[in-house]
Amino acid sequence: MALALSCLSLITLLLLVQSVLYSTTAQTLTNKSLGSSLTAQNSDSFWASSSGRFAFGFKQITKGWYLLAVWFNKIPEKTVVWSANGNNLAPRGSVVKLTQYGQLVLNHPTGKEIWKAEFSGSGVEYAAMLDTGNFVLASQDSASLWQSFDHPTDTILPTKTMDKSSKLVARYAEMNYSNGRFQFTLQSDGDLVLQTRAFPLDSANSRYWSTGTVDTGFQVVFNESGSIYVAANDGSILKMISSAAGYSKGYYHRAILEYDGVFRHYVYPKSITTANAGSWSPLPDFIPSNICNEILEGTGQTEHWCREACLGDCFCAVAIYRNDECWKKKIPLSNGRMDVSVAGTALIKIRKGNSPLNPSGADRSTLIFIGSVLLSSSVFLNFLLLLAAFLVVFRFNFWKPKVFQALHQAMPGMNLRSFTYEELQKATNGFKEELGSGAFATVYKGSLEYSDDTIYVAVKRLNNMVRHVDKEFKAEVSAIGRTNHRNLVQLLGFCNEGEHRLLVYEFMSYGSVATHTMALALPYSLTLLLLVLSVPHSTTAQTPSYIDLGSSLIAADRDCYWASPSGDFAFGFQEIVKGGYLLAIWFNKIREETIVWSANGNNLAPKESFVKFTADGQFVLHDTTGKEIWKADLIGSGAVATAAMLDNGNFVLAMPICGRALIIQLTQYYLQI
Repeated sequence: MALALSCLSLITLLLLVQSVLYSTTAQTLTNKSLGSSLTAQNSDSFWASSSGRFAFGFKQITKGWYLLAVWFNKIPEKTVVWSANGNNLAPRGSVVKLTQYGQLVLNHPTGKEIWKAEFSGSGVEYAAMLDTGNFVLASQDSASLWQSFDHPTDTILPTKTMDKSSKLVARYAEMNYSNGRFQFTLQSDGDLVLQTRAFPLDSANSRYWSTGTVDTGFQVVFNESGSIYVAANDGSILKMISSAAGYSKGYYHRAILEYDGVFRHYVYPKSITTANAGSWSPLPDFIPSNICNEILEGTGQTEHWCREACLGDCFCAVAIYRNDECWKKKIPLSNGRMDVSVAGTALIKIRKGNSPLNPSGADRSTLIFIGSVLLSSSVFLNFLLLLAAFLVVFRFNFWKPKVFQALHQAMPGMNLRSFTYEELQKATNGFKEELGSGAFATVYKGSLEYSDDTIYVAVKRLNNMVRHVDKEFKAEVSAIGRTNHRNLVQLLGFCNEGEHRLLVYEFMSYGSVATHTMALALPYSLTLLLLVLSVPHSTTAQTPSYIDLGSSLIAADRDCYWASPSGDFAFGFQEIVKGGYLLAIWFNKIREETIVWSANGNNLAPKESFVKFTADGQFVLHDTTGKEIWKADLIGSGAVATAAMLDNGNFVLAMPICGRALIIQLTQYYLQI
């Protein structure tokens, strides 16, 4: 009997050891060592958690474009709960890699960085997708150095907590993962609020819901039982946000701030039965319960103020005014419902044209009378139908426009077309053929179909959307659109949609000035070393104010600059916003100091930044830490020895010839190519 018990104990021990070894092995297999990578391909490419419940990797959103994300991997919907690059989808062939130095980096197929996990310190040994839905970078002792739970997008999961100043940002649309118009924030004062955002900037407008936990709120907790609440510093519950009574076991949970501005808690059965259908079901206590009555643009306002506020907001399609309150709504109109308790005035925005069909005064009654007489005749109606048919046929078969037609005059005084982002994405075949790139933008070749003609264009796509860039973008479009020079490519149009900023230029089919200058193979003594900002028409000799190697300018409270000999123009720093400086050229003898060129319009320099003409002939703008903001790209090679601000508004870098500076002007032939 004792022998039998000993054998049984030994077998049990062996099974236990085997189970432990198997568990350890299975968990180890989910850890990804340094050097591991994933590639965006036709099918989803991912690393799964140990149970397979969650996955981290590439998810195809549209044809050829991918989101680096975390999603539920055991349900057919593959619902995304976190994403890295919602504002900048990655093309097919992009790679995310855990480098040998412990950095998690997403790169474009060309090697250009799209996204990187930002954290301080070092010592990352592996990455892991956990069964909680949290993706982590960990050290050798399994301490988390970076985790997706600390950088939520629009969704939180059980075991996730939100500390003060953390937030969720709604996506722009159901299948558009870029930042939208609403945010869910635990403020630094402890109050949990829902707010509208100053889209497309990353700042809040006004709140439309709050918990009222000022000075007491410490954390937002989503516990394993499925309850979401605001907790005090001692862990006690201050405000219950959502309770999943009856759904604590056997269900997946997620809570999301959706693109319509409503915070909803969803559950999904882990096992599909007749009683439990396989789909996400919202719990009834979503916030706010009636968003139509919650989002107010302003209180204590007049109907006239409400009307003007909608007219001045390009996103506003309808404004509802009642009880001195104004609600602004955008397209597509959502959350509509019949509610007899709500009364007010609906102000609907419509296009205002210069049509003679909008008469005023006494002409209106005359037109109504004449129209009623004419329309009473069936013969006249038949004539109108025939005339309309003829005009339609004539429009589509004879009157085919051969030039760019502006969709609307977004920039008064300029004939520029306003393109949609979808139009330019199609024109460039998904931004496929890259012509060149710089620090802040990439240029792609594209083609536009106009009737029987194909027009080739160069599409300049700004890389990042940062605060204040919208105003600067409009200023750049306005400045370039008014420039008409035979030696400069023409600006044909622009796109200013959401967070997308693009410029459309005519395509230089024969190449740029740089291409043909290199082809000349000029001897060293005649090598062109020009910073091409503008090209003078005249060959009249000028006496420049030379700037020596080692000279520098510092962005200070007052304008700091180098002037041309006559003082007509200046090159230096101008403060555009408080603490933000533009390296520019401007008219220096007029009060307005109008800017005619700038180096860093997409990336203003902070105070104390400096531009330096280095000892080796480089012209570089640095921030206060020494990081490069902008650098002059020189054409050709040779020993740059001096710089000069000329009286025609041109700033040049040049080389010495016979003890003086030679400023080379290209022939008219090369300028016109």
